[in-house]
Amino acid sequence: YRAVQEKQHRRFRRDFYKMIKPYLRAKEINGRWGKKVYEICPPIKWDKGQAVQWLLHEHRVALHNKTAAALYVGDDETDEDAFEVLRDKGITVRVGCSRDSKAQYFVTDITEVKQLLKMVLTLKKENHAGL
Repeated sequence: YRAVQEKQHRRFRRDFYKMIKPYLRAKEINGRWGKKVYEICPPIKWDKGQAVQWLLHEHRVALHNKTAAALYVGDDETDEDAFEVLRDKGITVRVGCSRDSKAQYFVTDITEVKQLLKMVLTLKKENHAGL
């Protein structure tokens, strides 16, 4: 609900929760609040951490058991599960500082995310060029 005017946030959250409450009670969906987002999921144990594990497994299978580096960048509380899963398996970057974040590194904003991705692409090009 990032596009909702600030003064309407409380009303939006209240009305939205009222709408989904029966589905939550019936355990037809799971959900949780993030940073100006509500994440609705199937009623199974599944979060961004499990999604990252699944993607890594599928990628490894596709590469015939070769490993690959993982880079995960996120700015929300819902990204913390992925940060934890990737602690020893990749590089995790939180956009915006958070004392409680499990991310290994921090950038301040989207401009720094763009700079980071450009550096990664440059390193990849240099690696493929044999440097």
